[in-house]
Amino acid sequence: MLSMQCIIEVNIINAKLQLDIKGKEFEVIKEDSISNFEMARIEYSTHIGNIAIGTREEIVKHLEKFGFKKFRIFKHNEGVYDLMNHRTIEAVK
Repeated sequence: MLSMQCIIEVNIINAKLQLDIKGKEFEVIKEDSISNFEMARIEYSTHIGNIAIGTREEIVKHLEKFGFKKFRIFKHNEGVYDLMNHRTIEAVK
């Protein structure tokens, strides 16, 4: 499995991170290497089936810890979903 650390070892400047990894976003947002990105766009789902895997607030909390200050949450497809459960969050330092 490719880790975030492997990705950033390329020494990226002003990099933007885009994640759509179906449930693994709650693991990746805890990695210190996220702090190397200036912008992150993360598609998230708070549930897989009937199992809760995390919250939108958890994503924001971890991103704030790594220096992200501005957040925008938006719908990324035409499906009918609650913004709390399935959307895309964009964070900028």
